[in-house]
Amino acid sequence: MLKVIFYIKSDKVNVNGQSPIFAKVTLDAQTTTISTGKSISAERWKMTNNLRSPLRQDKEKVIKESLDLFLLRTERIFLEMNRNAEPLSLETLKNRILGKPEEKDRVYLLPLFDLHNDHFLKLVEIGERSKASHQKYLRAKELVKLFIKKKYGKKIS
Repeated sequence: MLKVIFYIKSDKVNVNGQSPIFAKVTLDAQTTTISTGKSISAERWKMTNNLRSPLRQDKEKVIKESLDLFLLRTERIFLEMNRNAEPLSLETLKNRILGKPEEKDRVYLLPLFDLHNDHFLKLVEIGERSKASHQKYLRAKELVKLFIKKKYGKKIS
């Protein structure tokens, strides 16, 4: 069962005196929090009964509509996962809400270089491309590996 509750973090007040609004998403007794990117003053949050009372200020109406859209998108993603019989996990749901790509959808650069260079080598072998061009592509891959090592400190085999 999916449940979404909106709350403010009054201990994280910004320079305008407003607190960020978070969503607490619960799925099968597991919970996670997601920032909605919206903020409101704690006083107005309490005064409007957590934006449930009739709203008078346009800014509050916009925030309420944004939270409603967040809730609808969360429920739509949840129902879509159910309909497609996908394994339901809170992490997968959160990643989809935030628009993060899943591991299987990610394309990594170095394996892409390998795929290209292998194909290019076959073209070299049949005489359609030059061996010097293939050497340049191999060097390009090595330079990218060196950049990743220096910039991000990642060791790549």
